[in-house]
Amino acid sequence: MALAIAEQLIANGRVEHPYLGVQMRTLTASLRDSINRNPRASAQVSAASGVIVLGTVRNSPAEQGGVQPGDVIVKINETVITDAEQVQQIVAETSIGQPLRLEIDRAGQRRTLTLAPAPLPQTAQRR
Repeated sequence: MALAIAEQLIANGRVEHPYLGVQMRTLTASLRDSINRNPRASAQVSAASGVIVLGTVRNSPAEQGGVQPGDVIVKINETVITDAEQVQQIVAETSIGQPLRLEIDRAGQRRTLTLAPAPLPQTAQRR
């Protein structure tokens, strides 16, 4: 990672970090049960594992790509997702603009979304 940062500094004079713009948390059985018991929750979570999206950043690749709060990321490309740190690692190792295929569980239905990480902006607004 240090070599990649050094190469970016030499080539561009700055380092750009790829991001999708999601606030997320590793899905556990207790978190899923808590969400499903909450009468104000916008959707029920049926996935057994993955990473739940708690929010998206306005105008981010995630928002523009159709990711919604309550979605559970279960795969990125062909990698099964088990925790939030794994998502951060995959995004960090992806080039800006390189498409990522996310398989999500939205209220019990599987969907595939394609997102391309963008450079982390100086300021980001959550929605």
